[in-house]
Amino acid sequence: MFYYDVGEVTESSVRRLVRKVGQDNIADLIKLRQCDRIGSGTPKARPYRLRHFEYMTERVMQQPLSVSMLAVDGTELIEHLNLTPGPIVGALQNALLVSVLENPEHNTREYLLNRAQELKDRDPDELKRATDEILDAKEEERSTELKQKYYLT
Repeated sequence: MFYYDVGEVTESSVRRLVRKVGQDNIADLIKLRQCDRIGSGTPKARPYRLRHFEYMTERVMQQPLSVSMLAVDGTELIEHLNLTPGPIVGALQNALLVSVLENPEHNTREYLLNRAQELKDRDPDELKRATDEILDAKEEERSTELKQKYYLT
């Protein structure tokens, strides 16, 4: 089985467990834990700790909401926009990520390169601040939804 204490286990440790067990097997691992609890005669099959573990695993498994999911990478942006590597590339990637999170159909090479062309002359710090606020808000919203799903609020 596995050890899980809400105050001690971090997202990175849950991420390692998910990678070790495999995303396809996490649901079975949780069911095994519930069956073990029932078989042991404990009164609750899904106590707070297990619900919190479900929340954390789902949160971690959804986290590939990052620039790696974009249809273009930093190298393509550098080549297509004739940029030099630097903060503007990361700022552009975050701005493109925000666009894709708001409209998943925008995750096409053509759209993203055109959007990057529109944004490339903006100040990287300004662009980063604007996108960081949006990304943080989206992460908080997703976390709140998951907490409600697992009755953690």
